[in-house]
Amino acid sequence: MADGFLLEANEEWANKEAMHYLNLVLELSPDNYEALVGLGKVHEKRNELSLAIKYIEQASALVGPSSNSLFYLGTLNMRNKSLDKGILLFQEVLRIAPLHVESLVELGTIHLIQESLDQAQTRFNQALALDPRNVIANLRMGKMFQVQL
Repeated sequence: MADGFLLEANEEWANKEAMHYLNLVLELSPDNYEALVGLGKVHEKRNELSLAIKYIEQASALVGPSSNSLFYLGTLNMRNKSLDKGILLFQEVLRIAPLHVESLVELGTIHLIQESLDQAQTRFNQALALDPRNVIANLRMGKMFQVQL
């Protein structure tokens, strides 16, 4: 029990130190991509998802949208219960990278959460057609059928 407390305390200390230095970088260079991404990741670790989204959106705006940044934003929005925004972001990933299996899986997951089972199955099937051994797609497809029992 004490070891877990020490690990959490150490992680929180490290997060605060990281935020201190990354914010200092932004004071010196407000458009510093690495500092913005770093702050986004620190806030994600702290489960401060709205702040994480804010920093990742700022970083993405500096370099333009990429499938990686859009996917990351999609997952953050999904975790933040902004499912409609997550759908839009994953759809944008697929516009840029039509074979992005992870986006198909996450779209299927959102549809599963929304109980749109036909749409979920379509997305999982698309993902599995591209990557039949995708563990997450197979697992969520199984859970979808389990829900229907």
